[in-house]
Amino acid sequence: MKTQQIDVNATIEEANNLLENETNITPAFKSVFKLLIMLVKILADKNSLNSRNSSKPPSSDLNREKKKKPNGKRKPGRMHAEQ
Repeated sequence: MKTQQIDVNATIEEANNLLENETNITPAFKSVFKLLIMLVKILADKNSLNSRNSSKPPSSDLNREKKKKPNGKRKPGRMHAEQ
């Protein structure tokens, strides 16, 4: 998945590889980084959802194209009661 020209999956994979190869950090610090990487992945995946690829309604899409309604054929004014 790409977000603004950044390949999120490749970046996360690279961060995981660097984290595994690092030997100068404590196990607690390493687990915190793994948790943060997992949260970034969840948020990036959630950010890529819209009404076309999930169960979200179209009204919840922020940057969706809105269809313009055609103008009616009637003139504006009061309603006439049937007699």
